[in-house]
Order: sequence, then C-alpha cells, then structure tokens
Amino acid sequence: DTKCNTDAAKPNGSTYNAMIRTNSGRKPCNGVSLCSGLNGSQAIGWVLQSGVQYRTADGITIIGTANNDLIIPLPLTNSISTSSEAWTGIDDDWRQTGITPNCSNWGAATGNGTISDLTKKNSDAINSGNSGCPTSRKLICVEQ
Repeated sequence: DTKCNTDAAKPNGSTYNAMIRTNSGRKPCNGVSLCSGLNGSQAIGWVLQSGVQYRTADGITIIGTANNDLIIPLPLTNSISTSSEAWTGIDDDWRQTGITPNCSNWGAATGNGTISDLTKKNSDAINSGNSGCPTSRKLICVEQ
C-alpha cells in the first residue's frame, strides 16, 4: 500500500491499496470455494468494493464493476493498462489456494509469485502465470 500511495504516477490525492493476495491479511476468498456466490463473506481486507465501478488511471476508461462477491467478473470491460505485468498472488478464478505462488507472502527474493498481464481482459488479467520473485513488477493500485 505504501508503494501505491507514494508512487509519483498516483492519479489523485485519494488512498490506494494494492490488489495483491497475502497469506492471511488480504484476499477475496479462501482456497476451498470459488469466490462467486459468497457475497464477500470470506474476504479479508480485500480492496474491491461491491457496486463500485473501477477505471484506469486516466479516470475515463472503465475496467469493470465489482459485484457482490467483491470481484470484477471476467472478462473485464477494458484492460487495466496498455503494457506491463503486475504481481497479484491470485488464481485465475480470483480465489487463493495454497499452491498460488506469492514469494513467501511477498517477503522472499527466491521462489515464484503469480503475475497478471495488464493488457488482457480475460483471466490473464489477474493470473497470467508465475515469475521469479527477484523480478521487479508493478502493483495494481486500487482507489479506496
């Protein structure tokens, strides 16, 4: 969250949180169930809010609207960005499973972490594969 709020490219003075899954402090749902149909009941510290329309940094281009499950249904309306990849730690169906790599809860310089392809609208927008943890990647910062 600090990285999101101190970034020079931050579009306004609002507070932003990173859309990144952690082992216990931030997730859309647990690894047992799919996130759909839960009405956010399993979410912990999640950054998306039901009924909120999310846009790219230009403030114009619509990415999608979070539903009652606190996720944006795929495919997205538009891609998050025109280039790059970002860390997410999220499965391609929004849930967290024990095998979803997250660089040992984002504290390790070894291993792998789940990334997203910000140019995609399908499930690759939240999980396009894994990358080595020492690699520098962007974060998806969400206005709160």
